[in-house]
Amino acid sequence: MMIEYLRASAPKRTYAIHDGLVNEWGLKGLGGVLEMEAERAVSDYRRLEIVEI
Repeated sequence: MMIEYLRASAPKRTYAIHDGLVNEWGLKGLGGVLEMEAERAVSDYRRLEIVEI
């Protein structure tokens, strides 16, 4: 569903959100897929890092 939305909307910039429960390996896998799909959509993919204050 997330990939379908990325393909259909073709945003200029894409952010991964709501992935706080995904472990390090899951984030790498998901990030790789999203980066690949963002390239196809000519979109800039970014993941917002958690910063503790």
